Parts: sequence; structure tokens; C-alpha cells
Amino acid sequence: QTTKFTAADAARGMYFFSLAGFDAQKTLQSMGPTLDLAAAGQMDVAEAADIVVKIMAGMGVEAADLNQAVDVLTKGMTTANTDLRQLGDAFKYIGPTAKAAGMTVEETTAAIQLLSNAGIQADMAGTTLRGAIMALTSPSQEAQELMAEMGIATQNAQGDFLQLADIIEQFETKLKGMGTGAQL
Repeated sequence: QTTKFTAADAARGMYFFSLAGFDAQKTLQSMGPTLDLAAAGQMDVAEAADIVVKIMAGMGVEAADLNQAVDVLTKGMTTANTDLRQLGDAFKYIGPTAKAAGMTVEETTAAIQLLSNAGIQADMAGTTLRGAIMALTSPSQEAQELMAEMGIATQNAQGDFLQLADIIEQFETKLKGMGTGAQL
């Protein structure tokens, strides 16, 4: 009564939550947000559920946090040049790396949005972002020396990866005024 989808559509979505190990209560709690996400993404409920479950698994998002994750994904696909399928494809490549770097779904989605708006979408966005994170967390000796010389930090005193936006801001500040060749 509250959605354009049928009971059979919802059941197909529930199947993916069950496959992911959700119990009946968590599956039922997940369906409202997933139905809304499917409607916003103009897609099948089962496909939306499958994408959400995979993103949650890759990012280590608990079932209790599904509503927040769905809100972020909905905002991500409705305010950038991307859709839910493309977000799902991007998260396949960046999810586990982002999780290991301590990045949130919000931060990762925002980075994917920026890449998508620049025409780097779907798996290409995930691969590009993964490469950038890996280069920042395990820089070459030359890059490490150059970043140290410029005063660019990628970790805090506890050894945790800084927020990507903070690292980018450091680069923007330190590279300001340099020629394009030096910046590259």
C-alpha cells in the first residue's frame, strides 16, 4: 500500500538480505529503505537489495546502520553524475580498501561522486580511488620524501589514515602557486 512495488518484488529483495545472513527481523527492517532506494534509482527491488548488501559487506556496515547507508547512497546517486548501479560497481573495487583505510560510506561516496562528475564512473571510479588510496597509504620512496619535504601528512599521530578531504586540502594548499609541471 505504501510503495509502487508488489509483494513479489519485495520478496525478491528479501531473498538477497537472507543470503547475506540477515535474520527475519533485520530483513523486514531493511525493506522500507531498500524499496525507497529502488524507487529513487528506478530499478528492480532485488537488484537494489543486492547492491546494498554488497556495499555493506565491502565497507563493513552493520545491518543496524542500513538506513544511514541507504540515505547516503540515495543522496549520492541523486546529486552527482552517477546511479546506483555505478555506485555499486565503484564500491566493488574501493569498498574493502576504503574500509581498511578507515573511510566511511559517506566519505567514500563523496569521492566517487567527485570522480563521477569528472566522467570517471562505475568500476573506473572505484579502481581510480583505490589506486589513489594505495598511493597515499603506501607511497613510493620518492613520493614519501617529496610529501615530507612539502609537509603533507596522510596519517595522524596514531598512524590512522586522515580523511581524504583533509589530505586533498593539504595538496591544494602546498601546490598553490606552482607551475603545472611541478604540480604533476
